[in-house]
Amino acid sequence: MTTIILEETSDVSGKGRKSLLRGMDGSALVSSVQKKFRDSWTRPLSELWDVTTSGGVTATNSAGVLTIASGTTAAGYAELLSKETFTIPFRTMIAVQSGATRQANTHHYVEAVSVDATTGLPDGKHSVAMDIGGAASTTVTQAIYEVQNGGLAPLASAASTIVTTATYSVLELEPFADEAYFHSRTLDATSGRANSYVRHQQIPDPTALYKLRIRSMNHAAWKLITGAVAGTGGVIRLTSAAHGYTGTPTVWVEALNGVTNNGAAVRGNYAISVVDVNTIELTGTVFGGAYVDGSGRVALGAAPASSINLQTQFINCQDYAELTAEITAGRGQAVEGQAIAARLVAGTAGIGAVTLTSGTVTTVTNVTTAGTPLAPATPYFVNSAATTNGALIITGTSGLQAFWATNTGAAAAYVKLYNKATAPTVGTDVPEMIIPVPAAVGGVPGVAALPMGFNGFRFALGLGIAITGGAADSDTTAVAAGQVKVKLSRTV
Repeated sequence: MTTIILEETSDVSGKGRKSLLRGMDGSALVSSVQKKFRDSWTRPLSELWDVTTSGGVTATNSAGVLTIASGTTAAGYAELLSKETFTIPFRTMIAVQSGATRQANTHHYVEAVSVDATTGLPDGKHSVAMDIGGAASTTVTQAIYEVQNGGLAPLASAASTIVTTATYSVLELEPFADEAYFHSRTLDATSGRANSYVRHQQIPDPTALYKLRIRSMNHAAWKLITGAVAGTGGVIRLTSAAHGYTGTPTVWVEALNGVTNNGAAVRGNYAISVVDVNTIELTGTVFGGAYVDGSGRVALGAAPASSINLQTQFINCQDYAELTAEITAGRGQAVEGQAIAARLVAGTAGIGAVTLTSGTVTTVTNVTTAGTPLAPATPYFVNSAATTNGALIITGTSGLQAFWATNTGAAAAYVKLYNKATAPTVGTDVPEMIIPVPAAVGGVPGVAALPMGFNGFRFALGLGIAITGGAADSDTTAVAAGQVKVKLSRTV
């Protein structure tokens, strides 16, 4: 007997309720969800998002478009964090444009970030993201994609080709338990994904809880942090090789794992003082904790040459973990690595050379007769003559699918089946099957019927028949006319 447990949970927003069937071993069997997420920017931002802005950056929605205006203040930023939560695997899509000209010193992020399951606040540990800001690349057909795991600094790609963001296009984030995909495609086009990229290293934890975040930042390109200790007067001192900073600018710090500022996480804008070419100190901070190797990055607050708008027409998310069971979601796409696997075996079974291009069979050759469906069974009937009844039923490969015989004689009769391409010579040729048909008893004919199973019996050369009064291969005893009746079905 199998025991199944019904488990019901709510996410940190209190809005999404999920029902899940589990086995006694804790394995998820089937799950369902009572929430869906899409924002077409037709309602107040505060309904679905927690919004933070600073330094003159604004976020407004009107007529189904969200516009984040960067302004021209160094270190300005805006962040929209979804109130809804999601679990891996999921896919989020956003329609975005950033104008015909990108400005250096801007980051435009769409990302999914892990959050604390109790507070619902980002914990800085895991993320997937795409950056289409000028700090990533000033070319409108390029973006940087990122993954993060365990609080280390995000692993960023080189600038990679995407569909232009001069006008609206679609970006997709698609993290799975074993890999994370990043896609770009033309809006409202049936042509599918134009560009796809994948990461297998440093991908986010599949057991964590995630929220979506859209952010715009007036900052220069990222630089990695390689150390953090207590500095002058106990402030946080960071090591970032050849940082290039001078004076007392403002920088943005994030993904700094293990270090706290007076007990709080270190993330956001900080005024700094430059210690040397590799070292800076965060003014007014209090160092705590212990730095985790490989964590932390920093970006200089810098003003764009002119204000630039990041605009989006919609954002949605499909939480695959809550919509499917067993079959991994998103597979079956035309993108290599995401198709549902199928194995084609060539040879005598019938399928010869096969060419696969992007998951589509484009050429199939050498399909043989053996690969076609079996023809329907053909009936054959013989009412015995006063002979040995030798006859050829069919030349060529044949299958015996059904057999029924009756005998009205006082002695047993024997139906003999031959694997031959010509009529059998009864008494000389050796039959492959000898089927005894019992004698009649009290006027009731004797009956012989064969259990065929699913595939029946195969005769490779042809199928021949004889009916004799003796069982021996060499017997030539004739039966009486009308004594034995044989009904069989055969296939080619």
